[in-house]
Amino acid sequence: MADFVAVVRSLLSADNKVRNQAEACYNDLVQQSPGDVATRLLYILARHRDSNDAALRAITVVLVGRIVDVRLETWQNMDPAAKTAVRQGLWHNFTLESDPELVRKLSHAVARASEGWVDLVAASLALLGGTNDEARQVGVFFLLEQMSEYSDELRSDPARLLPVFQAALGEDVPLNVQCAALKALFSLLASVETLASVARGGVNSSKGGKGSSVEGLLPLSGCAIDSVARLLEAYSQSRLPASEVQKVLELLADTLEVASKFFAGRLGNLLQLMMALGSRDPVTGEKKWDGGDEEEERVSLLNLKSAALEVLLTCCKESPGSVRKVPDFPQAFLTLCMTLCASASVHGDVEAWGKKMDFEPEGEAPEGESGDGAGGSEKDTYSTVGSTAAAAIYRLMATLGGKTMLPIAMTLVPEWLGAVGPEHWAQRRVSLLVVEALVDYCPKVIKPSFDQMLKTAVDFTADAHPRVSAEACHLINILCAKFPELVPQGRHLQLALPALHAVIGDSARFLRLRGIAVRTLAVILAACEDRLPASALAPYMDPLLGALISCLQGGMPPELQEAALDAVAGIATVAQEGFVAHYQGVMNGLKGILSATTTASTGHAGNLRDKAIECVGTLGSAVGRKRTADGATFATDAAEVMDLLVTQLNGAEPGQISFERLGPATGVVCAALGELFLPFIPALVPLLAHTTQLDLGFSVQDVGEDEVEGVTAEADGKVESVVDMKGLGGKKRITVNTYALQEVEAALNTLDKYARVLGANFVDLAENLLPLLKPLIKCPHSEVRTSAALCAASAFDCIVEAVKAGQRVGAVAAQPLLMQILPLLVDQLEKESQPEARQYVAQAMRDVLRACAESGGVVQESGALALPVTKLTPAESAALAVKVRESMLQSLIRRSEIEQQFANDDEMEEDDYEALLEAVGEEAGLMSELTDCMGYLIKSEREAFVPTFDAHVMPLLQALLTPPGPGKKNPATLMTVAVCLFDDMVEYASPAAHKYLPTFFPLLNGALERAMPKKGAGQRGGNPEEDVEDEEEDLATLRQACVYGITQICKHAPDALDQAMKPYSLLPRLASLLQWPQRSEELHRPATENVVSALLSICQASLASRLQAPVQFSTLEGKSTLSLPELLSLCLAELPLTEDVQEARTVHRQLVDMLEHTQAFAALTNDSSRTALLVQALAEIVGRACTESEREEEASAQTVEPIIAKKMAGVLSEMPGRVSGEGWTAGWARVQETTKQKLQGMVGRVAN
Repeated sequence: MADFVAVVRSLLSADNKVRNQAEACYNDLVQQSPGDVATRLLYILARHRDSNDAALRAITVVLVGRIVDVRLETWQNMDPAAKTAVRQGLWHNFTLESDPELVRKLSHAVARASEGWVDLVAASLALLGGTNDEARQVGVFFLLEQMSEYSDELRSDPARLLPVFQAALGEDVPLNVQCAALKALFSLLASVETLASVARGGVNSSKGGKGSSVEGLLPLSGCAIDSVARLLEAYSQSRLPASEVQKVLELLADTLEVASKFFAGRLGNLLQLMMALGSRDPVTGEKKWDGGDEEEERVSLLNLKSAALEVLLTCCKESPGSVRKVPDFPQAFLTLCMTLCASASVHGDVEAWGKKMDFEPEGEAPEGESGDGAGGSEKDTYSTVGSTAAAAIYRLMATLGGKTMLPIAMTLVPEWLGAVGPEHWAQRRVSLLVVEALVDYCPKVIKPSFDQMLKTAVDFTADAHPRVSAEACHLINILCAKFPELVPQGRHLQLALPALHAVIGDSARFLRLRGIAVRTLAVILAACEDRLPASALAPYMDPLLGALISCLQGGMPPELQEAALDAVAGIATVAQEGFVAHYQGVMNGLKGILSATTTASTGHAGNLRDKAIECVGTLGSAVGRKRTADGATFATDAAEVMDLLVTQLNGAEPGQISFERLGPATGVVCAALGELFLPFIPALVPLLAHTTQLDLGFSVQDVGEDEVEGVTAEADGKVESVVDMKGLGGKKRITVNTYALQEVEAALNTLDKYARVLGANFVDLAENLLPLLKPLIKCPHSEVRTSAALCAASAFDCIVEAVKAGQRVGAVAAQPLLMQILPLLVDQLEKESQPEARQYVAQAMRDVLRACAESGGVVQESGALALPVTKLTPAESAALAVKVRESMLQSLIRRSEIEQQFANDDEMEEDDYEALLEAVGEEAGLMSELTDCMGYLIKSEREAFVPTFDAHVMPLLQALLTPPGPGKKNPATLMTVAVCLFDDMVEYASPAAHKYLPTFFPLLNGALERAMPKKGAGQRGGNPEEDVEDEEEDLATLRQACVYGITQICKHAPDALDQAMKPYSLLPRLASLLQWPQRSEELHRPATENVVSALLSICQASLASRLQAPVQFSTLEGKSTLSLPELLSLCLAELPLTEDVQEARTVHRQLVDMLEHTQAFAALTNDSSRTALLVQALAEIVGRACTESEREEEASAQTVEPIIAKKMAGVLSEMPGRVSGEGWTAGWARVQETTKQKLQGMVGRVAN
């Protein structure tokens, strides 16, 4: 034994050699006989009980705890007799120990050995009842707290402890016993309810639903709250340390997350207690606990305030309905958060703030992290509490919702914003932060006030205090990010751009503030992309570029330079050809940055290099790769830039280059150069391929309960985290090389980008990459396996494109790979547990099936898909369709469970609908991908798919379109699934699919009626007893699918459409959609373009005779009638089409066909106003074709085919001699001057 004691003592040695030798000897002993080692350790502990050798006793307890863990092999391999002896020794030492810290550690060890320990609970309760020793009482509650995780016996019948806890939480019980009892009770509640939730399948888990195991402990609710009140009172009287109270409050917050029902009866009292603690001020000169000074007391109180905020926020999250009903609480809580945030802010160092190059909003922090780390100096603690309070404002908006919080915020914000003077800057900043939180989490209620909010934010960018100005910039940022469709309006740009320019260009401002303004400018420009005419930015371009270039000068922080490059790229993207005049100067500056950073691979310089490369690519996409600027072309400049990079890469070993940012940057250049990027591929792809094979170093290990949760080690990109998985095996150490993870994901995404841009030109590399990608589809990291799946799909598409181009033989190249990739994806989809990853795998499947469906190319005359050359066999298609259908059914089941969870929530209110919509959104996204998979199977198999459709798909679609019961309705997203697949069958499986039309017409009619715009569209009633109303965007998508179906029926079954036209009022409905005031809004434009296609298809299908009589229909404003010519005018007014490339091509081709027929041409030109519309439409369509040609758009992206543009130009040149001069003149006057200039070479005769 003496030698063994020496070994244990040596484990504490400061000498590494001695300690390492002792560890090896000790591990050998444990391996040989763990029971004997545990018995010896317990003997040492008992023998030295009265000694002063605290270190020796402490390590023996830790070592015993590691041996007796029932989850580890050391315990599992121990014989029963040894286990019994060890348990007896443990219990003996536990009952006699008096040191509080060792009692706690021994309670951990006993709890670890509790599984299968008969009568342990009874013995614990007997020990509790047989002694008045406070240390022993505390020890038992320590034990009960730990056993909550390990003991099935304790969890199966927690109510047996009711009298024990009632006694321990009594008013006269010592405070340390009450603390221990509360911790044990809260741990027991959390453990019992977590296991009950697992047994219920996770449904409604956070509420402590009907049949919850918490029910038996409900009588303790009042005792627990009263005891918490006594602890807080004792703390205020300096009779209890803040650290003990803080631990209780942290456990209380954890318990509220899973067992909020336990506190429901005393919720008001709990909120009142926490509000009082959050509002408490330290009393100067009062007695401090344990002789601490006033600063320590303030730090402790600030930490307690953070814990109180977490309890309050958890109450709001778990019981929002009940919290809303507590009188005046929401306003009082928001006021408290604002006050704490403002009071903490004034303790900050403004100079230090200004030097920190962090441009992101400071308000929001991840849930559960906002209060972590508090407790250093008073200054640091104030900073932490300020961050906690700021995050609390965001979380409060998220949990209680806009309907509750907007009126409250609007009563507080104006007063706080009006606090003038330098001493009140914190109030002004916090009020802006409140508005940010509303915009972020309650966008629907704040959207009507966008103009007012933007003006307020712009006004405060000029505030004298930099942090107020910065918060105003952040508010502009989030407003534009949330409502990008509202930004591209002249009045908004006139407000925001000059204000941001004033901040960016002011060299007297903090660099951090200027960087925040630059970042905000980049967000505005991103919102304007594809929404703003290039000319609209012209008045602001010179001053903005001048200010940004000042941020790019040498000596500026690289973070600021990166932000400025983002903004420059944004200007180029919006300005397009308008940027040509500035191109050369900016490009020269970028080359200068790249020359200075070429040798960099990591750090700020490497990041700046990568951002500059990305900016180069963006400039090229904006101006065109062959556009000249001062005699140079982008292709030449980009080649020079890439040569610099390749020189660096050629000297690098695999693994030396970081692709986390460089990869995406080269992807942007690749997109701009197209096939001209191919010379640089040999230098890039081998390095990227090597990077995809980096070892991720992923592992999961069991750890002891003494391990501290959170990140315990971080070095060389490798992170170890200890996570407590309560009820699921306890604490685990998860290790992953995050550097490798980020690099592998970036490399895969970059290769995916190359493949999608280069297509058939990438085929050789794609064939070599696929063997590397296939194993990664099974990677344990969801980010890697989803990126690998998408990259594999793109690589397969490259091979199919090569087959189409004649570079490969399909049966040799594509077909075998199809049968290798697709089963992998199908298998992964079935096994995938992560919702987001599941959607991405389905997307990869869709991309593979799309490549097959489109492998035959396009029929030139009609634009329709030709028969595929790479495809599954009919049997394989049928088998895959069954698997896709099963995945759809599983998605419906998960969606139903989510909806049932909310339906069972008796606190469901209007604001909670947002949470429901977000929860079902992932399943809706997955269903969309699966629908596309099934659709591409239809496109490939065509009429041969009819038997499979009949047997496996048709019943599901009928169920999705049929109301589930009286007064009920299916969600619009699910109805869209059914309509889209019916559309595909009509389009690709006719005439065999015509048999579905009698069934489809009434269902289509019902879906279209459901999707028609109504007054108050997008508003929700808020009655939790009713069905959840569809989102406006979901109805718009359903409307588009219905109209597309009508178009396809018109083309492929015109006689059937003829019979359905009148009874289902199809024409009136279509006509009303073209007179709807909101038809051109971004959300509704795709459906509007489908309506144009449908109406032109109807006319083209010789249905004009039925339209000679006026069509009467209802609009949102009342009744109206239109004749055929008037309907054609409505269609012409919507041209050219731009949203859907294929739809635009179809409609533009239809218009040419009509113009080539005398009768149709006469109908289009027999009225001067309609003639003017036709002239304008033709001119704009041809002008768009010219622009697409100049910009070298890919053929697949062109909305106007060259042959169609040529025909339209011919018609346009002949029109002055065929139509009235009044109509021609009026129409030509409406054409933009830039378009007229483009048409000079194509149109022979023009009127000026």
